[in-house]
Amino acid sequence: MKTVYIQSKSKAAANRELKEGKTLLAYEFNFLTGDNQIPINKDGGLENGTVIKIFEKYAQGNPYAKSYGTWKDGKIA
Repeated sequence: MKTVYIQSKSKAAANRELKEGKTLLAYEFNFLTGDNQIPINKDGGLENGTVIKIFEKYAQGNPYAKSYGTWKDGKIA
């Protein structure tokens, strides 16, 4: 299962931006392939069931997740 990070104040704020038609960047940190940026919007970009970790700041160079969700049909559930 894929895990990505989205920088936002909250899950609700990220969903509002998606609903408004904005494109967000999801970051996939992978030791084997390096870091990937995945543009997502309400029309897609991720597979349903992808784990999403919302972060606002970095701690020791890594994103510090403060809430979690899953991608389902164009929004974070």
